[in-house]
Amino acid sequence: MPFREDWPLAVISTTPRSGTWYNHYLFGIYNQLLLGNPPHYVNAANFEVLQGIQLNICIVHANCPGFEPDPEMAVLRGEAGNPFSWGDPYIEANPEWFSLHRNDGVRFVFINRNPLDHCVSIYRHLSVHSNLEKRAIATSHSIDDFLINVIVPSYIYRYASFRAMALRFPGRIEIISYESMVADHDRTFRSMLEFFGRPPGNDEFVRIALDSVRPEKLQEHERRTGKSLEGQAGQSHIRSGKAGTWRDVISDDAIKSARGEFLRWSIDFDALIRLD
Repeated sequence: MPFREDWPLAVISTTPRSGTWYNHYLFGIYNQLLLGNPPHYVNAANFEVLQGIQLNICIVHANCPGFEPDPEMAVLRGEAGNPFSWGDPYIEANPEWFSLHRNDGVRFVFINRNPLDHCVSIYRHLSVHSNLEKRAIATSHSIDDFLINVIVPSYIYRYASFRAMALRFPGRIEIISYESMVADHDRTFRSMLEFFGRPPGNDEFVRIALDSVRPEKLQEHERRTGKSLEGQAGQSHIRSGKAGTWRDVISDDAIKSARGEFLRWSIDFDALIRLD
């Protein structure tokens, strides 16, 4: 890992379509401003030292390390390194950095999206993906089957891993809803910086960084480069991000089945999909 031992490690774990690229660019641009560079579209890498913020950072799709599920729960994780948790092998191979037991300087933020909106967004994204293998993840299912067979297991495992480890390591893990991040970008960004031990000292830099990653600005950047943030030619990675996109898209029967699975693991499904 390309990290500095004298700086803390910030891990931002997301599910696909839950603010991953937004945070790559937000932290990358803010870091460049602190270095004295003009604002330009540079994204923080998956594993990077941000010299301006003086912070090691990791932005990945990953479960929480150290989670010890029972055998029935362990099955929900799926294959190691799958697209929904591709960061796990890297994290598990470097416990000196990522283990909450071994590294007192690591902090995790888990950005958690409404599971039904997450399902619709990733299904639509994968259905037109230029990578045929990724496209097949969605197109081999109806959206109802995709919810039950693909989204529900991985979502439950991810959520359970962070919930359990947050109880074991209070003050080291924050679970932030995607919806609250979208509703108040400024407050969420500031709270993350403070949580990572790097409270913002320049309000103007925060404002400029946040302005640079507004959806319309990122779409302008995509048009200039001719490719999506993810690198797909002629496409856009940006969607509305609005809550409630699942209405009239996923059937009531599928939602009922998903609710039952969540409740089986004592996870309040209705609280996660609430729109108010």
